[in-house]
Amino acid sequence: MMVGEEFQIVIENLSSQGQGVGHWNGKAVFVSGALPGETVRARLTTNKPKYIQAKLEQVVQPAAERVVPCCPWFGQCGGCDLQHLDYAEQLVWKRIWVAEALKRIGGITEVEVLPAVGMEDPWRYRNRAQLHLRQWEGEWQLGFFRRGSHQILPIEDCCLFPALWRDVLAAIRSWLQTTQPKSLYHIVLGQTGDPQTYFVLLVAAPEAAPNLRQQVKVLSDRLPPGLLMVALNLNPDPSRQVLAGQFEILSGPPALSETILGQELQIHPASFAQVNPRQTEYLYQTALAFADPGGNRSVLELYCGSGVLSVLLARQAGKLIGVDIDAAAIEQAQRNVQQLHISNAGFMAIDVLEYLRSYPDTFPADGIIVLDPPRRGLPAAVIDELARLQPQRIVYISCDPATLARDLKRLLSHGYLVQAVQPVDMFPQTVHVETVVLMSRVEK
Repeated sequence: MMVGEEFQIVIENLSSQGQGVGHWNGKAVFVSGALPGETVRARLTTNKPKYIQAKLEQVVQPAAERVVPCCPWFGQCGGCDLQHLDYAEQLVWKRIWVAEALKRIGGITEVEVLPAVGMEDPWRYRNRAQLHLRQWEGEWQLGFFRRGSHQILPIEDCCLFPALWRDVLAAIRSWLQTTQPKSLYHIVLGQTGDPQTYFVLLVAAPEAAPNLRQQVKVLSDRLPPGLLMVALNLNPDPSRQVLAGQFEILSGPPALSETILGQELQIHPASFAQVNPRQTEYLYQTALAFADPGGNRSVLELYCGSGVLSVLLARQAGKLIGVDIDAAAIEQAQRNVQQLHISNAGFMAIDVLEYLRSYPDTFPADGIIVLDPPRRGLPAAVIDELARLQPQRIVYISCDPATLARDLKRLLSHGYLVQAVQPVDMFPQTVHVETVVLMSRVEK
């Protein structure tokens, strides 16, 4: 076949990127928007030696699991991947993707991957989102990136956002057209606790600060009721990392309150936080059950962020140390344990590898290490240091099955066994899945 030709194909599988997979003349064929069990007509777009990519032109025979997407921008927006797939079936595939990654990359087959834990209502769950900005022919565009590009797709609403944010977005668009701010790149919307409240974080170049400080009252007056905070992130290079650089609050309290499993915590708006509060509670309950830190055991929590899970672990542990390179997050973690009168938890703002290499003492024989690293997973040197400490158990929270499987394979070679694998669907309608894994040391 030549690029541009149409052909008919039966879809057999679903890739972990959400593409339908079939076969043509011995090659794998990837068709975005197609589902297993469907017969589709597709147009060839890329023909490589080992695989073909094609554009879906027509669903000739739909799968029983195909549903009508909620969002009018589905397929154009780069956010959601699975709105056309029944939610129960999404959970089935997320379990499959975790199990396949563990088998293919980690060589792990002896442990059962538990069914993915989903939501009763898998919509309107996000409590934080980053939107991108640009001016085009005199008009401000506010939205997400189009799929596979950095072009902005303007949106008026998102089926994953709280309903209130529809009015928030409308007010921000009006403010942008009226004030025409300079060097404003992104807007972060967030929510903590009360679903009728929200905060707005403006990401801009440092030179934009004086102008934005003057315009914040105009913005606040236009926004709907429930505004908690307007904050400013002065980022000299927002193309590399949206939230970086200097942070200042233009209006509102110094931190925001969030209640997780009965614990009221202060959250810094610029710090990392899970975006699905309902599923976060189940995720942390699972991590607590796997860690089982009772009986005066010591817990070392690496990549602890602002210490949300730390507080829950410290309530049961004999002693907890939290480590993260983000100094602002560590300061917030320290304030949280002080306000909650937790005296057995301490925190260090330091690179995890640097901390582990300087760890002077023998780790307690019954000690526990809890990990929640970034998507890229653990550096090999960190795994070597974990093996040196020889904790009795390791609880690994991962947002990427591929890097999780790679890291588990390395830990297996250091004398650990995988005992439990629990996927948690933190991101319905997308291909992303969070996984909690329990590993234990093989006793010699």
